[in-house]
Amino acid sequence: MKEFFADADAGLYGLLFFFAFFCVVLLWTFRPGAKKQYEDQGNIPLKETEE
Repeated sequence: MKEFFADADAGLYGLLFFFAFFCVVLLWTFRPGAKKQYEDQGNIPLKETEE
């Protein structure tokens, strides 16, 4: 385990992994067709409930 943390490339792999993860999340958030879903979810607190 000590050799893994001493590896000079481990930091680069971590950086690349988190950059790729960030790009995937960004693309998923701003994908076409998601705007209506986010607007519907954003209006949930404004809807009146009949109890």
